[in-house]
Amino acid sequence: SESLTSEQEAGPLELHASDENDAVSCLLKVGADFTKRDFYGCTPLHYAAMNGNLVAARLLLNFELNQRKDSPVRRGGSAYASSLPIWRITDNEDMTPLHLACAHRKADAVRLLLQASASAESELGRRDYLDLGETSGQTALHLACSESDADICGQLLAAAEAAGEGFLKRFVNKKDVEHVTCLHCAVEHGAVDVVEMLLQKGAFVNATNTAEQTPLHLAARTGNIRLVELLVQHGAKLDAVDATRQTVLHKAAFFAQPSLLANLLERPEMARRSSIDCRDREGNTPLMLASTEKDDPECARLLLAKGASPLCTDGQGRTAVYLATHWYNRQVLQALLDHPAVREARIIDESDAANNSPLHVACKNGHVDIVELLLENGADAEAKNEDEETPMHLAAQAGHLQVVRRLLKINLSLAFDEDEDSNTPMHLAALTGQARICQLLIEEGKADVNARNSRGWTALDCAASKGFTKVARTLLENDSPTDPVDKSNVTPLFLACQGGHVDMVRLLLRRGARVATRIKYSNPDSPLHNCNCLDAAIDNGHKKVALTLLSSSQWKEALRNETIGEKGQKDTPLRKLIRKMPTIAERVFDKCVEINKERRAPEDPDYRVAFNYEFLDDSYIRWSGTRGGVGGGCGSKSDDSGSEGASDHSECSGSDIYDSSGRLKDSANVAATGGGAVRDSLKNHPLMVMVKTKREDLLLHPLVAALLRHKWTAFGRWVYYLNLLLYAVFLTAFTVYMLCTPPTYRFYGPYYPEYNVTPRAADECQQVQRANPGFRQHEAPAVAVWLIVPLGILFLLKEVGQVFMNRLKYLNFENLMDWSIFTLAIVTVIDFNECQRVTGIRTYWQWNVGAIGILVAWLNLVLFIRKMPRFGIYVVMFTDVFATFSRFFLVFFLFVVSFSLTFFVLLQNQIAFSSMAKTLLKTSVMMIGEFEYTSIFDEQFNPENLYSPDSQVFYDASSYLVFAFFMVVMSIIIMNLLVGLAVDDIKAVQEQASLKRLAMQVELALDVESVLPAKISRRFVLRSEDYYPNPHRTCQLGFINRLLYRKWMSREELNAALNPELDEWERIYQKQDEMEISIASMKTKMKDFRATTYRIEAMLTAVVHKLGINQELAHSLNNDPGDDSADDREMEKLLVEL
Repeated sequence: SESLTSEQEAGPLELHASDENDAVSCLLKVGADFTKRDFYGCTPLHYAAMNGNLVAARLLLNFELNQRKDSPVRRGGSAYASSLPIWRITDNEDMTPLHLACAHRKADAVRLLLQASASAESELGRRDYLDLGETSGQTALHLACSESDADICGQLLAAAEAAGEGFLKRFVNKKDVEHVTCLHCAVEHGAVDVVEMLLQKGAFVNATNTAEQTPLHLAARTGNIRLVELLVQHGAKLDAVDATRQTVLHKAAFFAQPSLLANLLERPEMARRSSIDCRDREGNTPLMLASTEKDDPECARLLLAKGASPLCTDGQGRTAVYLATHWYNRQVLQALLDHPAVREARIIDESDAANNSPLHVACKNGHVDIVELLLENGADAEAKNEDEETPMHLAAQAGHLQVVRRLLKINLSLAFDEDEDSNTPMHLAALTGQARICQLLIEEGKADVNARNSRGWTALDCAASKGFTKVARTLLENDSPTDPVDKSNVTPLFLACQGGHVDMVRLLLRRGARVATRIKYSNPDSPLHNCNCLDAAIDNGHKKVALTLLSSSQWKEALRNETIGEKGQKDTPLRKLIRKMPTIAERVFDKCVEINKERRAPEDPDYRVAFNYEFLDDSYIRWSGTRGGVGGGCGSKSDDSGSEGASDHSECSGSDIYDSSGRLKDSANVAATGGGAVRDSLKNHPLMVMVKTKREDLLLHPLVAALLRHKWTAFGRWVYYLNLLLYAVFLTAFTVYMLCTPPTYRFYGPYYPEYNVTPRAADECQQVQRANPGFRQHEAPAVAVWLIVPLGILFLLKEVGQVFMNRLKYLNFENLMDWSIFTLAIVTVIDFNECQRVTGIRTYWQWNVGAIGILVAWLNLVLFIRKMPRFGIYVVMFTDVFATFSRFFLVFFLFVVSFSLTFFVLLQNQIAFSSMAKTLLKTSVMMIGEFEYTSIFDEQFNPENLYSPDSQVFYDASSYLVFAFFMVVMSIIIMNLLVGLAVDDIKAVQEQASLKRLAMQVELALDVESVLPAKISRRFVLRSEDYYPNPHRTCQLGFINRLLYRKWMSREELNAALNPELDEWERIYQKQDEMEISIASMKTKMKDFRATTYRIEAMLTAVVHKLGINQELAHSLNNDPGDDSADDREMEKLLVEL
C-alpha cells in the first residue's frame, strides 16, 4: 500500500505510473465486468475497500469515471449514465464499499471512497451516500464508532459537514433498527476521543435505544470514569432509567465497577437515599445487584457505607443476603453479615416469597462453606419454607452429603422433621436416589426407616416408585419392611412394577415381597380396583417386569387375580397377557404344562404330562370379591400396623375350591350361577379372547389343545351330537312329509279335470273329498307328523328357555331362523279340519309356508355343519363372499334396474317383459348367460308369428344396441367383478384357514358348554389333567372324533410344540438376550468399581475438610453420585463408544 503523504500529493483518484502494470488494470482493458457481483453480492470494489487495496480501488473508480465521461451516448441513456456508480452498489446485506472499509478500519480506503463520492453531480447524492444504512440500519459512522477509529470518524464527520447545512446533526444522531445511535456505539466500546468528537458535532447525549438505555448506562457497564464524566459534562441525566427501570448505579453495581460506583456516590444527587435504594422493575436495588453474578465485596461495602439498606427485598422477597447466598458469593455474603444492620435485623433468616431462607438455598445448592458461614452467624437450621421443608430436606433431596452431615451435628432431630406431605428427609432422599444420604441419616441421624408420609409411603415405597435399587438395598439392609402398604394397599413391589423397574422387582422378590397383594381403589367398579403387581406391569406395558414376576416362585399367586374390565366384564392377568403380551402368555402356558415330573424314561408307559387348566379355564372361579362374595378367590388383608401387607395365602392358593381329584367342590362359591351369567362368562373366556385377538400361536399350544379335547370328550360331543341327531330326525321327518304329501295344484280343475277343484279356494280339501271319497293320506306323512310336532315343540321350548336366560342378547339371525323353522313346520303339518286329517291335503297358504320352511330348515343344517372345523371353513368362505356381495348389492341392483327399465320400455309387448317385475327377473337371469336371444329377436321372423305382436321387436336399433351393451357390462364386467371379489375373499379365508379352524373349535366347545346348566357344566371343570402320551395309554378314538379332530399328540409332537426350533429372527433375539445379560454383568462390575471409588473420594474429602487445604476441592467431592440410573447412562455411553 501507499502512504498517506503520497496520496495527498498526487490526489486520491489520480493514477500513478505503476498502476498501469497492475493486474486489475489489465483485466479492465480487456473488458472485464467491474460491476459483476459474487455469491454475497460483492463487487470488486467491495473487496478492494475491505482489504485496503488502494491501487485496485483507484483503478476501478477511475475506470468507471472515465467510462461515464467518455461515453458518446451518455445523454441518450448509456449503461453507465443510467446505473448507480460502483461506490453506491450494495451487497446482499445492503453494505456499500464505504461500510466495509469502516468496518475493517481501512482509513485510506475511506478517504478514497469519500473523494469519489464528492464527484457526485448533486449534494443530495452525497448526503444519501453517507446516510445509507445496511440491513440493521447502521451507517458507516456506526461501524466506525464500533471500531473506535477516530481517524475514520473524523473523515466521515468532515464529509457530512461538507454535505450541507443541517445534515451533520441528523447524520450524527441517526438510529439503526434498534434505535442505537453512533454515540451508543462509541460509548459501548469505550472510545473516549470518538465520544468527545461526536458530542462536539451535536450528538444527543440522552438518546435512548429500544431498551431505553442512554449512553450513560452503557458507560456505567464499562466502568470508564472519564467517559462517564464526559457524558455528564455534556448534560447526561444521572437519574435516567432504562426499560428495566435501572439507573447508572444499578449498572455499575451489577457489573462490579467499584471505582465508578465510588465516583457516582460522591455526587450529591446520587448519594440520596431515594437514589441509592432505587428499585428496578424486578424490585432490585443496587446493593442487591452487587450481591449477584460476581463475588466482589467492594461494591457492597461502598453501598452499605453510603447508607444502602440491606433490608430491601426484590419482587420475590429476596434480600441481598439471600442473593449472595444463591449466587455463591462468599465474600459478598461475609461483607453483608459483618454489617451491624444485618445482624440486628436478623436478615440472615429473612425468607423469599416461598419462605426459603438463605440457609435453604445454600443447602439446596450444596455450598458447604456458605452453609458453614451462615450457621456460624446464627442461621436457623429448623426454619421451614411454604412446603414445610427444612434446609435438611433440601440438602437430602439434592444429595449433598457434607451439608447433611454438618446439619446433623447441630441437631439430630432434623432427620425426623416432616414437610407438608409428611415426608422426612429420608423420603426425599429416596425419591431422588441418594443412597449415601439415606445411609448417613440412618447411621448418624438414627432416622426411622418405617416413617410414613401422608400417602402412607415409607422410604422404600419412594425408592421403589423411582427404581432406585441402591437406595432400596440400603433400606432393606437396615430393617425396612419389605411389604409395607399405604392407604390404597399399594406395596413397594406394586410401585416398582408400575414403573417398569426390573432390577427393583428382582431385589424385592429376592427379599420375599409378595405378589398377591391388591390395591384398594376408591371406586370398586374401576379397572384399577383389585389390581396386583402383575396387572400393573401389564397395564403399563412393562414386558420384562411381567416376565420377571412370572419367572418367580410366586407366579401362580400373581395369576390368581380378577379385576373389572373397561366394559364391566371379568378380567384377569392371563386375559391381559393374551391381549397385550402374547409371547409372555405363551410362557405361562409352558409353565402350565408339566412334563415327566417323575423323571421316567421317555418310553415308559407311565410317562406323564400334566396340564394345569386353573388359569385358562376360570369362568367358574372368582379370584377376588370384586362383584359379590369371595369364592375361592385371592383376598388381600392389609396389616393395620403397616409393617407387612399380609395376604391370606389360603385365599390365594385356589386349592380350597377343588377337591382331591381336582374338580370343583359342590360347596365352592363359583362366579357364574345362572345360565345367562355362564354364557356371558364364556364369551369372555380366555379361549375366546385368543380368538378375538387372533392369537394363532397361543391357540396351537398343547395346553389349549388339551383343554379343548377335555371339553369335547367330557360333554361337548354328547351335547352336540345329541342336538344334531334330534335336528336330523326332525329335518328328515319334515322332508318326508313335504315329499310324500301331494301339492294342492294336483287337484285344480283346469289342469286335472278328474277333481275339478277351484284353485285357491277355501274348501279345496272338501272338493277333493267330494270328487274322490276314498282319498286317504299316505302313511309316511302321517307318521312324520308325530315326529315333527313333538320335536318342533321341544326345540321351541329350548328357544324359550334361551330367551329367559339371555334376554335381549338372544336376538340374532340364527335364533330367528330357529323360530321360523319350527313354527313354519308345525303350522304346515297341523290339520285345521277333519278333511285335512283324513286326506292330508294342505291349503294353498300352508303349502307355501311349508315350501319356505323346508328351505330354511335345510339351510339351518349348514349352520350345524359350520361348527365342525373340517367342513366349517367352507361355510365361512360362503358367508364372507355373501357379506361382500351384500356390500356390493346396491351398485349391482342399480345396474339391474337401469337395464330392466330399458328392456321394459322397448320390449314390453313380449311375454317375458310384459311387466316390470317380470322384466327385473328376466334381466337378472340373463346375467348368468340365459339370454334366449332367439326367442327375443328371431321369433318375429317365424312365418307363424309374422303378425303376432308378442313376438315382434318394434324398436330394432335401440333394442340391439342395448342388448349388446348389456352383454358387455352385465355378463362380462359385473360378473367378472363378482368373481374377483369372491376369489379375494376365499383367498383371505384360506390364508387364515388354520386360525379359522381353531376359532371354530373354540366356539363349538364353548357354545356347547353355554347351553348346559351351570350345575352340570361346573362338574366338568378340572384344575389339572394327566395325559400319558405313549401309545398303549392312548385312548381309542371313535369315528366321529377321527373325522373332526386329528389324533392326540405323541410325546415327540408334544416336545416339539413346547420347544419349537428357532427361526433366524428368534436366534437373533436369543443372542440379543445373551448380550443383555453380559452387559448387565459388566454394569454390576462397574457399579462395584464406582462404589469403591466413591468411598475413596469420601475419605479424601474428610481429610481435606479436616486439614482445610482447599474448600473448593471439598465442594467438588461433596455431592452424592446418586443411584444406579446415572451409572446406567454412563455405562450405556461407554458401550456405544466401544
